[in-house]
Amino acid sequence: MHFRTAGLPNFIADDAIAMAEQLIAWQLKAAQHSIVSEEAYAEAYAIAFGGLDLPTVMQLPPPEIARNVAALVRQVGLFVLADDPGALEMLDQESRWTVDLPAVHVARFDQANTPIYTPTRRQQLINRTAFQSLVHRAAALTYAERLPSVRVQSQTHAQALHQTVVAMFDDVIDEANQQNDGTARSLRRVQATALQLINERSGDEPEDGQMIFAANLPSLLCAHLAYREARQAARIRGANPVAHPSFMPTTLVIPAWP
Repeated sequence: MHFRTAGLPNFIADDAIAMAEQLIAWQLKAAQHSIVSEEAYAEAYAIAFGGLDLPTVMQLPPPEIARNVAALVRQVGLFVLADDPGALEMLDQESRWTVDLPAVHVARFDQANTPIYTPTRRQQLINRTAFQSLVHRAAALTYAERLPSVRVQSQTHAQALHQTVVAMFDDVIDEANQQNDGTARSLRRVQATALQLINERSGDEPEDGQMIFAANLPSLLCAHLAYREARQAARIRGANPVAHPSFMPTTLVIPAWP
């Protein structure tokens, strides 16, 4: 059986909404530690859920719910948090996130003291497991997607990243195997690619470069031209004298990245 809310008593959808609300509250708290405004988070929320409220989202077909929740994790992990270390730390924690809701009601216990659930309550348990696993997997995949923008500063840093990727993906692969959803092999490939990237980045420290422009360009455009990655605008602003981020100097120091 899989995640399902349609055609079930209202408390099943309410439980799913409560899980999403807890995830959102957790993300907001984590984002505030990185000095991220609630407006930036609200924009990521709107993009992920297409402007729909949570009760409406949780009545969508399960694949759409999964896409929306995974999109929220990705939007926050890639675009709301500009700081690479802060984003990676948040995604690492999110890959182990758990709901904090009252235990699912048990109908009775058998002679071995094993809990017996009604079909509806069993679906509630399935929904909780599926929702948490979805968040864990989305966080792990977003972590891997964020890695190319990370400068590996030392062998010690590379080792720490390596250990995190191994532990994180081992957990989500184990969840995938338990659910037998056919994704374990793909997750292993992502893990292997992420580890290879870390190994390749753990060599000698690259040198900074320089770019000369004919006009004073916005920092976002400069980052796109320099790195093909506009999210690295803060890296360029930090390495150059800036009067206004929309009018960068024509001669720029381009920090090595990653």
